[in-house]
Amino acid sequence: MSLSHPLISVIVPAFNAARWIDRTLASIQAQTHREIEILVVDDGSTDDTVDHVLRVAATDSRIRLVRQANAGPAAARNRGIRESRGVFVAPIDADDLWAPDNLERQVTALILRPDAAFCLARSYWLDEDDRLLAPASNAPLPECSFQSLLEDNFIGNGSACVFRRAHLDAVGGYDERYGGGGEDWLLTLSLAARAPFVCVDDYLIGYRQGAETFSARKAEAMCAALLRIIDEMRRKGPPLPAASYRRARTRGLIWNMPRLRRAGAWLAILRYGATAFLANPDWRKDPRAQAFVAGVLQRGRKPEAQERQPPVRLLPTFAEATQRAREPRRSDYATEGAA
Repeated sequence: MSLSHPLISVIVPAFNAARWIDRTLASIQAQTHREIEILVVDDGSTDDTVDHVLRVAATDSRIRLVRQANAGPAAARNRGIRESRGVFVAPIDADDLWAPDNLERQVTALILRPDAAFCLARSYWLDEDDRLLAPASNAPLPECSFQSLLEDNFIGNGSACVFRRAHLDAVGGYDERYGGGGEDWLLTLSLAARAPFVCVDDYLIGYRQGAETFSARKAEAMCAALLRIIDEMRRKGPPLPAASYRRARTRGLIWNMPRLRRAGAWLAILRYGATAFLANPDWRKDPRAQAFVAGVLQRGRKPEAQERQPPVRLLPTFAEATQRAREPRRSDYATEGAA
């Protein structure tokens, strides 16, 4: 191990993940950065997740299984961090995927910025067959700052970051009070409040979508957690204008509205919709809020004539989209300060 090839601890919290875990482990094993340890923390699974992990671990000594009673993903990630040895820590959920050069490029960005607490990369949304649904965002990355991350969670999932261990230990890891509803966003906000962070401006993360994923099942709980996190940051984070917190509430709740709609949580949609708009008199100045309202109104109109549907196009898989490992380029990295 050297400075250019530091040990990275990959943490995989897993609960009833037998359907996905083989694919997730394969994407970790395929990383071009080879100095890794892989800790799978089984969080009290009742399916055959453990059997899947043990079969893969029998062929790769870098994989270690840790078992615990069910305590939620935040506790599982913290357990993995405590058991790990790496200079850098990279969590990935047990149904997500990484491009082969994800760790190499994110760690290179961190080495270029020794003061940075963490690095992030962009994400694709994936269906159940690993095919690309859409980029999680195709907008230009905002400034890497606490205020930007508060106003718009452009990280978006718990598999997109690599953390510098010293900073992770300094804030105490994941807050287990949130136990599966925004604890990853709270962690990055806590880190961004105390140190800079950096971004790799490329799509290196595959974030699973679908009825069976955690974020879809827990949409209403995530809305409540989001509001608690914003209030906590208002008390503990760097001072910001009140408008920043209003914008954070509006944009965060808008982002979760499709999940509430898929879950049929209509009362929650009304309640959180009122919070997003009525409690924010500035929403008409926010292009994101304006676009959301315009989209709702457009869906509410009945089409005058049935349009011809375009032919079904088979979308590429995440592996097909990311199969070529790319050499890190200095221009890939956005390194604006956050402190």
